[in-house]
Amino acid sequence: MPLMYGPSTADIGAYFKSKASSVFKPNAYQLEAIVLEPEFSCSPGQGQSYAVNLAQFVGDKSHLFPICESYAPALAGVLSFAQGLIQTDFTLKLAPDEHVTQVRVIAKDGGERLLDGSAYTYSPMTHTLSLSRSALTSLDSRLRVEVTSECRPVVK
Repeated sequence: MPLMYGPSTADIGAYFKSKASSVFKPNAYQLEAIVLEPEFSCSPGQGQSYAVNLAQFVGDKSHLFPICESYAPALAGVLSFAQGLIQTDFTLKLAPDEHVTQVRVIAKDGGERLLDGSAYTYSPMTHTLSLSRSALTSLDSRLRVEVTSECRPVVK
């Protein structure tokens, strides 16, 4: 089994991207690098050099971060991307006289929280309950949706 899939960083990068594209859906992965780049205030030390090949591998300059500064912007990018992968739309078929009354989020530890009505919407046309991205976190596990209906006459 080969350890390297090509003689250059570009070959290895192309292999990585092709494998990632075959495993993940489009836009379901992101490349970032914390590196030395000429545009950054970092100066290479002894034995170091600018990460030209890694920068080319990442491609998008907005996903390159200075190694000599805080890593917070790089980590914020990872968090933002990860939150984008959290499912926020759910199929929910309601009868014409039914309404979503409340939505509770159950965390992995069993804790619950009630979402404010502005954190979700229901579309009767598409039968979709949509939650705002900021309403959910990676620590959440399930939803409990309360549905009520208008008063129905009792048939005698």
